[in-house]
Amino acid sequence: MGINLTGGLAVFLVSGLGGIWLAGQATADGGVFTAAQAEAGRKAYQAQCASCHAGDLGGRDDAPALTGDAFMATWGARTTTELFDFVRTTMPPEGSSMTPDEYLAIVAHMLGQNGGKAGSSPLTATTGATINAVATGKRPPSALDVPMMARR
Repeated sequence: MGINLTGGLAVFLVSGLGGIWLAGQATADGGVFTAAQAEAGRKAYQAQCASCHAGDLGGRDDAPALTGDAFMATWGARTTTELFDFVRTTMPPEGSSMTPDEYLAIVAHMLGQNGGKAGSSPLTATTGATINAVATGKRPPSALDVPMMARR
């Protein structure tokens, strides 16, 4: 009497690969960052990024917009890990003493301002979700209330 492991092995491999694929996707509640993380990111963004990219993330001069169609055209097919790595290694151009958690919070804020929904799990450096899968490029209604002074 032999044991047939083929079926069990196939189920294990398929479920294991599914677990690997799901690891970089949005959580069951729809988000790859928490609301608290995005709020911390808003504060860090205002202190560290708004002077170049504008308070509403609309961009100005040589600093590109960090929301909308242009942002999604550049970043939509890339992952949150790629965005985090880019921001962490290049911004601000003159260097920074921000922590990795502050950079993650800023990326969470950027995703939220591009229609991403907060969830129960914080964004990490290895989250790896495709940005198109977690953000739309459309600002949430509350973000549209930013005063014009924020663009200065």
